[in-house]
Amino acid sequence: MINAYYTVSNSMMTQQKVVDAIAGNIANVNTSGYKKVEASFKDMLYSTLKGNSDEAYQLGNGISIRTFEKDLSSGVLVKTDSLLDFAIDGKGFFKVGSNSGEMFYSRGGNFTISVEPGGSFITDGNGLYLLDENNQKIKVEEESGTIGLDNSGLMSFENSDSTYQLQVVNFENPGGLNMYGSNLFTYSQEAGKEINNSDVKIMQSFTENSNVNLATEMTQLIKVQRLYEMNSKLVQVIDEIQGLANRLRR
Repeated sequence: MINAYYTVSNSMMTQQKVVDAIAGNIANVNTSGYKKVEASFKDMLYSTLKGNSDEAYQLGNGISIRTFEKDLSSGVLVKTDSLLDFAIDGKGFFKVGSNSGEMFYSRGGNFTISVEPGGSFITDGNGLYLLDENNQKIKVEEESGTIGLDNSGLMSFENSDSTYQLQVVNFENPGGLNMYGSNLFTYSQEAGKEINNSDVKIMQSFTENSNVNLATEMTQLIKVQRLYEMNSKLVQVIDEIQGLANRLRR
């Protein structure tokens, strides 16, 4: 009975974590470049029990979350009116960095110009700097004029000879990147070697939609909630059986 109570309680906690992941996906359905989170499961250790006939049998202890993984499939590219909206048509990530030298990887292509004491730079919604192929910040002079970007990622300016080559990087195992939050990834050894992916197109005045399918997420949410309710009722039944057993002992 104790084992059953533990198994059901563990299943409820697992399903609550899945609900949290689904809720995060739904909340980011309109976030550019967002990649949905999916839970993968594993069986808990089995307990070996013996009956009156000394015949051994195994009793499961439920499931738990193995890991939360990002679905890195591409979202739909949508045309916008902003020259600072960039989208990657293919696999890979933009490289963005902080003033302290931290490196991050992102599919979110909504950029803006940040005016600072040292000049004006292209930044994302997190205040991180878009980096070129030399991992340098992209500086925009006041008289630069209209920003142009071709499909290879070469950035030019209407009134300047300055150019910057954007880089799109991928990894041997992109699924191994660490999820940092705010639609960002950080490097991990599990991701393997960083690769400069020149086979993609960088589209100016486009953004990549989230790859979250709202209908699928809502369907999954209903399934998980029903399973949680079933487990909750099982806990009540176990409590009633334990109460009945205690009364019988008296």
